[in-house]
This record gives sequence, C-alpha cells and structure tokens, in this order.
Amino acid sequence: MKTYEWISVNVRKPSNSREVLVYAPNCAVLGPILLGCYYSDSKTWTVYDFEDSKLNELVTHWQPLPRKP
Repeated sequence: MKTYEWISVNVRKPSNSREVLVYAPNCAVLGPILLGCYYSDSKTWTVYDFEDSKLNELVTHWQPLPRKP
C-alpha cells in the first residue's frame, strides 16, 4: 500500500480542482483533516460546499487521496 506524506502549501499546491486531503489545524468549525480542492485560478481552497476566505489561511498542508479499495 502506498502512503503519502503531507505537503506544505508553501512548497506546492495540488493540481487545479483535484480532490485532496487538506490539513487545517486551526479550523474549529470543520475539524483539522478535510476533503477539499484547490482552485488555482482564484487561489482558493474549498471544502465540500464550504467556501470561506479564512480557509485559505487555515490550510497548511495537503496530500493526495489514497486509492479506492
């Protein structure tokens, strides 16, 4: 089984609109590990149907989703 390491958003961002796991340690509303997407054209993160400008500041790391079983 392939494992992934967390990637800092300061190092690189995921491909446009690709679903990934995001880590937002200070996201009190939704929790620290979330399923989300990064949109490079608007430079914003979205998580499910939640879009908030503060989320951009909260996401610190991301990683690709594991393969389906």
